[in-house]
Amino acid sequence: MEEKTKIERKNNKSVKTAVLLFGAVLITMSLLGGTLAKYTSEIGTASDSARVAKWYVSEKVSDFDLFADSYLDEGAGNTKGAWDADNKTNKKNTVQGDTEGTKVIAPGTKGSATIQIDANSVKESEVAFKYVFELEGQDSWYSLPFYRNGSIHIDMNTGVTQNMGWNVLYDGTSKYNGWLPLRFKITKGSSVVYDGLSGGAQQYEDGQKQVVALRNELGKLGTDVIYPKSTSAEIQNIVDDSEITIEWEWPFKQVDDPGLSADDNKLKHDREDGYDTLVGQNAASTDPTKVPNFKIPISVKKVQVD
Repeated sequence: MEEKTKIERKNNKSVKTAVLLFGAVLITMSLLGGTLAKYTSEIGTASDSARVAKWYVSEKVSDFDLFADSYLDEGAGNTKGAWDADNKTNKKNTVQGDTEGTKVIAPGTKGSATIQIDANSVKESEVAFKYVFELEGQDSWYSLPFYRNGSIHIDMNTGVTQNMGWNVLYDGTSKYNGWLPLRFKITKGSSVVYDGLSGGAQQYEDGQKQVVALRNELGKLGTDVIYPKSTSAEIQNIVDDSEITIEWEWPFKQVDDPGLSADDNKLKHDREDGYDTLVGQNAASTDPTKVPNFKIPISVKKVQVD
């Protein structure tokens, strides 16, 4: 019995000891937890914000007056004249539209125009940009650009079944192909990039090659990049280097073919005079869809660059 009592006392003592140790652990954990959370300090914050970069559209493009409503005589260079309602008295204009502002072209006329951004109208931007010039209204690569019957492009590969507009070249079977009399010179900045007026072999290229060359060169129009904080002098230089000047002429007499004899060249010119005449007659048509005309539609866009 005494032995049993000793064992129970020993067990009770062990239980008390375990309870005391557990309580001590809880108290210690509580104290440590309070100590770890005691020191707190804010060392700073981080944030950022931005506004959208400024994009100005203030530019002006030079007037593109390639054609005129009147042209002076040969002695005055066949260039643009001043429309005169009573041209009978001064006899200066040898070609003149029937109303002022009606632009016309005819054999013996010529002119020029320059496409250029007005550097003074360029406003400083916060992003880099450039100007691109795009040709509008190109129905397909195979169409003859700019030559139109009414509003329809002449196609390179197929003629039409009737004499209309520029389509006056009868092929001997059933088609009338386009007569393309205009010739061109193209200058970019100070460099001549194509010369179909007096530029070596190019002056002998036919109207189709010349008008395609014109389209191809116009398709390359554009400026170098203008960066934020570019100086006015830098902008002026970029604009000057990108300007395009187009010179055109409808010769009163087309150039001789160097591969033909003098007699054959005379026959060639006689035929060309006949084509010019037919085109002029078609211009008098009362059907506007059959009237030959020439149109260069160009748009100028300002675009951001990466």
